[in-house]
Amino acid sequence: MIFIIQWMLINAVVLALAYPLAQYLSYIFRFEESLFPYQKKIEDKVFDFTGLYRGPMDWLEYLKSLLKFEFLCLIAIYIHARIQSFREPFFNPSEAFQFAASFITNTNWQSIPGEQSWGNPLWLMGVIFNNFQSAAVGLCVLVAFARAFFRKKIEGLGNFWVDLWRSFAFVLLPISFIAALLLVSQGVPQNFRTDIEIAQYDSSVASSQAVPMGPLAIQGAIKLLGTNGGSYTQANGASPLENPTGFSLFLGLVLMLLIPSVSCFLFANLLSKKRLGWMLWSLMFLMASIFVMTAYHFESALMLAKETRFGTEGMVLWNSVMTATATGATAGILDEFQPLSNGAYLFLMNLGEIAFGGVGMGIVNLLMVLILCAFIMNLLTGSSATFLRKKIPLNAIKLAMFYIIFAPCVILITLFGFYAFGIIREVSPYAVLAWWHAISSWVQNNGSAYYGYLRNDLLMNYLSGLLMLAGRFVPIMMALAMAGLLKKEGFLETQQEAFTVDSGLFAVISLVVIFIITLLAFLPLWSFGALAGQVLVQG
Repeated sequence: MIFIIQWMLINAVVLALAYPLAQYLSYIFRFEESLFPYQKKIEDKVFDFTGLYRGPMDWLEYLKSLLKFEFLCLIAIYIHARIQSFREPFFNPSEAFQFAASFITNTNWQSIPGEQSWGNPLWLMGVIFNNFQSAAVGLCVLVAFARAFFRKKIEGLGNFWVDLWRSFAFVLLPISFIAALLLVSQGVPQNFRTDIEIAQYDSSVASSQAVPMGPLAIQGAIKLLGTNGGSYTQANGASPLENPTGFSLFLGLVLMLLIPSVSCFLFANLLSKKRLGWMLWSLMFLMASIFVMTAYHFESALMLAKETRFGTEGMVLWNSVMTATATGATAGILDEFQPLSNGAYLFLMNLGEIAFGGVGMGIVNLLMVLILCAFIMNLLTGSSATFLRKKIPLNAIKLAMFYIIFAPCVILITLFGFYAFGIIREVSPYAVLAWWHAISSWVQNNGSAYYGYLRNDLLMNYLSGLLMLAGRFVPIMMALAMAGLLKKEGFLETQQEAFTVDSGLFAVISLVVIFIITLLAFLPLWSFGALAGQVLVQG
C-alpha cells in the first residue's frame, strides 16, 4: 500500500508541474512571433550572429538540418574522445565511436565508467552539451510532428534551428539550472576539481581515498530531465555523490517523468485539444503502472543488490521509471533482480518506449501507434481512415506499420544473429534476459545493462554504436516523413469522423492493440527468459 501511495504521489507532483509547464512550452513553440520580449531579443542576436536560416522548412529540409547537426555533434565528440585518450589511454577508436554514438542518440551507454575516463573538458564539451542537444532534438521532432495537425495554415513544419534554440535556451537550460540548485542543496558536488583525497576511517585498508569531483549537479539534472542517463560514477543513481538523500531520489523520479508528461499536454495544447492531453497521459500512466506494480510484487521482499538507503520501494520505482522513460540511469544491479521483475522492465522498454518514453520521442512513438489504432477502428466501423480530423493516406498507414515493427525486428534479428554466429554461447534464461536487455537498450536508446554482460571489444563497440544510431534516426526520419504526408491532407468536418481520438473507448482499444503487438513480438523471449528464470529461482 505504501508503494502505491509513493507511486501516486510522484505522479501527482509530476502532473502539478507538467500542466502549467506545457502551457509555457506551447507558447514557446508556436511558429508565429510568440516569444516573450526578452527571449525574442536574445534569439534575434543569436541568429544574426550565426547567420542560420530562420524561415519555414518542409519535412525533408527539417530532416536534413537535423541530420547535419547530429553528424557534426558525432564527429566533434568522437574527435574529443580521441584527444582525451592521449591524456589517459581509455578511448580506442571503437570505444570512441560507441561513446559518440551513445551520447548523441540519448542512449548514454557506457562501457567505461565515467570516473575512469572523463576529464572535466570532455565532461563539459562532450557529455553535458550532448545531453542537452539530444533532448532538444527530441522536442524538435515532437513540435514538428504536431504542426502537421495545426488547424491554422502555416508553411512547412517550422524551422529546426529555431526549435533547437528554443528547446535548449528556454526549456531545458532553465529547468536544469533549478534542478541543479536543488541537487546542490542535498549535497551533490558542483565544481571543476578533479579528485580530492580524504582520510579513511580504517587506515589498515588504505590511508586515503580519492573522491571524484566535478560538475555533478548540472550533469545529474540534465541526465534525468533529458532522459539521458549517463553518469560520472559507476554506481550511477545509487552513488551517494549523485543521489545522496531521499529527496534527491524523489527529485530524480520527478525529473525523469516531467518532460514526457509535459509532452502529452504540449501536443494537445498546440492542437487546442486539452482533453486529448489527459487521454495521452492516462494511457501512458496506465501502461507504466501495470509493470511497475508487477516488478514490485516480485521484488518486495528482497534486498539483494539494492541501495539500503532507499529500500526496495525506492529501487523498484527508480528502475521502473528509468526503463519506462528511456533514461537508463540504474540505481541497483539488474543482474540480481528477480527474473520477472527484469521481465517487467523489459516490457516497459519494448512497448516501444511509449509508457512515458524519452523526451519528445516517447509521445511521437505513441502517436504513431495511435495512427495505426485509428486505422483499425475505422476498418471496424467501415469508414475512411482518419486521425485528429486528418485523412490518413495509404502511404501513411504503411509508414506507421513499418515504424511500429522496426525496433522489434531489429532487436530479434540481432539477438538471434548473435546466437547463430556464436557471439553468444551461453543458453540460459539469465543469458537471454541479459542480452535481450542489452540489445533492446541499444535500439530503444535506453542505456541500461546487466553488469555481468558489459562487453567492451571491437565488434560489440561498432555494432552497438550502429544499432544506437539506427534506433534513434530511422524513427525520426519516419516520424518527419509521416508529418510531411499528413501536412498535405486537409481537415475533415467533425461529423465525418467515426469516433473521437480523445475518447475512453479509443484509449482502451489502443491499449489492447499495444499489448497484442508487444506480446506477439516478445512473448517467446519473455517466457524463456523471465518466466523460466523465475521458475528456476523459486525451485
